[in-house]
Amino acid sequence: MKKIFLILSTIGLFTFASCDDYLDQQSPDQLTSDNFWRNKADAESALAATYSQLECAVDEWAFAEVKWPVEAYREDINELGSDALNYQNWVELSTFTYTNGNSQFTSYWKINYRGISNANQVIDKLPQVPSDKITDADRKQIEAEARFLRAYYHMKLILNWNQIYIRNKYVTKESDLNIPLSTRAEVWDFIINEFKAVADVLPAKQSADKTGRATSGAANSYLGFAYLTRAYEETAQKQTF
Repeated sequence: MKKIFLILSTIGLFTFASCDDYLDQQSPDQLTSDNFWRNKADAESALAATYSQLECAVDEWAFAEVKWPVEAYREDINELGSDALNYQNWVELSTFTYTNGNSQFTSYWKINYRGISNANQVIDKLPQVPSDKITDADRKQIEAEARFLRAYYHMKLILNWNQIYIRNKYVTKESDLNIPLSTRAEVWDFIINEFKAVADVLPAKQSADKTGRATSGAANSYLGFAYLTRAYEETAQKQTF
């Protein structure tokens, strides 16, 4: 019996050893950032994920409890109601006593940079979609919409922070994160150039099934807003904008 047990144990050992390569195989059904980009539908799905961060529309409460307090509570015309007084981090925004640890600001920062990251991935990976699976016109429009959103998310950030990071490439390794803060002039240059570039590519009107997506009118409108805001900040150069 001992010999039989030894033989079976030895056979089992070699069997498991020979299965190592088999067990390490990648599932052919598992989607990754490398094999996801197969056709137009995949590209549209990725673009939808980029739109999903728009105006903090990421969950049931983010618009009301992240976007609204950050953007509205510091206005002179705003007066906190009784419900808002129950949330100390909202009160801090209204009274300008907040620090960089305020959870509303933290969430606002993350949401907008997640939108930027999603846009960068679309722009970076879109060329991988085979030419027989997407038309040149659709490819150009999807890229233009991603660039529009990337510029918009940067604009939301520069309107709420003194300095931010320009993220104009898809981050795939930790070393890419270590970049210096950009000056306000650099950020406005980036935003303006993006809106100008996509205004000539985006359609004047989206089809009914794409209602709400970026148009050339939206790009030109935000381009004008960027010019006006920058002229207010850089009064000495306002005639050049």
